[in-house]
Amino acid sequence: MLEMDDSFFKYVILGRTYQLPFLDMSSKTKERILMEATILFAQYGYNAVSMRDIGDKIGIKPSSLYSHFSSKEVLWGEILAHTEKLYKLYIDLLGEEMSNAKSYNEALEILFFEPKKLTNIFTCFAFSLIMIEQFRDAHAAEIYNKTFLGYGISRHKMWLDRCIEEGFIEEFNTLAVATLFINTVMAGLNAKVQEVLGREPYYDPSAMYADLEVFLQGLRPVDKEAS
Repeated sequence: MLEMDDSFFKYVILGRTYQLPFLDMSSKTKERILMEATILFAQYGYNAVSMRDIGDKIGIKPSSLYSHFSSKEVLWGEILAHTEKLYKLYIDLLGEEMSNAKSYNEALEILFFEPKKLTNIFTCFAFSLIMIEQFRDAHAAEIYNKTFLGYGISRHKMWLDRCIEEGFIEEFNTLAVATLFINTVMAGLNAKVQEVLGREPYYDPSAMYADLEVFLQGLRPVDKEAS
């Protein structure tokens, strides 16, 4: 059984810890409802989980649950908004690290290797939830397409373009690589969630990761300082 712990409230990037400005919530109970509901929805699907299931998991009465969220739909809307915020925050934190990259080695570590080892398991569940529920829910589909794919791909393309502009690497199709990478990361996060749940992943992205790594490592030039 997945239990909440301190790791749910932070991102670790390049060994640096970023505390999440987690939830602008009025109470710890409301915060826990949102987090536990996210995990339950990711495990069993939105339609299979009732408000009573969520209350039972947390150990609170339905009246207390409904005092924080007036309906399952309202709770779902807050989960979507919060997950979108978490995703943008993670991408933006990678961008802050990228702004300090002095070589292709450093850029590759930030852009490719860090997202592969995302340790915040709650975030993995939340991101996986959006990826799965996009096929059922129009709002989830909008977030997945505009934010998870659109924002993620555009930011990674921008960072890869910067590597070219800085002379770290030769020109290549940055849009195609950014698109492939973000889709691979999404599959990897879902596989991590299925592993935590003791299930077979829907898709094993290890081969795609390996191919991308070979391609990106092949772009590595001699650092400008050494040339």
